[in-house]
Amino acid sequence: MAGWAHGSHGGPPVPSVAHWNGSAWKDVTGSLADLWLTAIDSDGHGGLWVTGTDRTDPATAAPVFWHYDGISWSKMPGASAPDGNHESPRYAFYDLEPSGSSGAYWAVGDYSMPMTKDGDTPINGLIERSTPHPPAATHK
Repeated sequence: MAGWAHGSHGGPPVPSVAHWNGSAWKDVTGSLADLWLTAIDSDGHGGLWVTGTDRTDPATAAPVFWHYDGISWSKMPGASAPDGNHESPRYAFYDLEPSGSSGAYWAVGDYSMPMTKDGDTPINGLIERSTPHPPAATHK
């Protein structure tokens, strides 16, 4: 189960991820600060992928994905759009789906550009496929 709430007094979003272990829910949110979390899915190997809109820098939002290996989260940058030579695009992803059993995924969303002098905010659709994630580290 995952989602986010507005931060107090206009602060950054407050994400939340809970994992059901078969008998109880456990909060595994960890270090997902400043993520407007909108999508979560299994990696097919006992872990999770999450994404949304990264708000660590209010002026821009890079394509970002987080992987949970059952112990901790790792922030994984996504690929910039092919025409990413524009200044300050803001990326948002709305859904994730596994891509076979490799641990890779497909993500769908969009990226928007800063407002033009005419007052328009260009928005472009985006589909991104990850590379397979490395095997989970052995935790002792």
